Amino acid sequence: MNMRLLAALVFGLISLSAGTSQQAKLVHAHELRSLGGRAIGLCLEKIKHVTDKPLSTKADRAYVYADNNLKGISVIFTHGGWGTFGKRSTDYYEVMGCSILRPSMEVVVLDRPMYNPIFYAPGADYFYFGKGSKPTHSMELWYSRELGRFYFVSMQRFSMGNYYRNNPKLNNKPRCSLPRNTPQPATPPTPAWIKKHPGCYSEIQ
Repeated sequence: MNMRLLAALVFGLISLSAGTSQQAKLVHAHELRSLGGRAIGLCLEKIKHVTDKPLSTKADRAYVYADNNLKGISVIFTHGGWGTFGKRSTDYYEVMGCSILRPSMEVVVLDRPMYNPIFYAPGADYFYFGKGSKPTHSMELWYSRELGRFYFVSMQRFSMGNYYRNNPKLNNKPRCSLPRNTPQPATPPTPAWIKKHPGCYSEIQ
């Protein structure tokens, strides 16, 4: 076979393979965006059903975490950015967590930071990350809330490295060690309470 023709065929096959791979990634990204939006909607419906009121307007972002095998989805509603897509907001705090089981898309847990779940499906083999623990092999999707609706902003593979890179000065921030069901302090808490429980006020306010 003519060497030029062979080279052209090989180049064509490589280009086709690369194009197919890129197209597959785009399709996968679109599917994840749709799945994330659906998950947020299901969580909002469940929150309103369980609490008899909509999600607090203080929640202006939603982070969606889906593992590689899509066994489950975790949605975390927050006020401010938590630090993986950019610098952590100075007034950041978590408002509500929501866990969804795949493939049934059943909401199995609703959770507030530092408190026991306000909704829990007993015995469910659910996919639940819980307070302070994110999946290590998953995609992270960021949605922003505008005029009451959540809109997709960006996505990336989840890594704590993103957080540390964006927030180098927060690496040594003291971690709150209070039990999850600890009652909220006075508002605002006294200086003595803050000193006694370093790192806790920003996590439960």
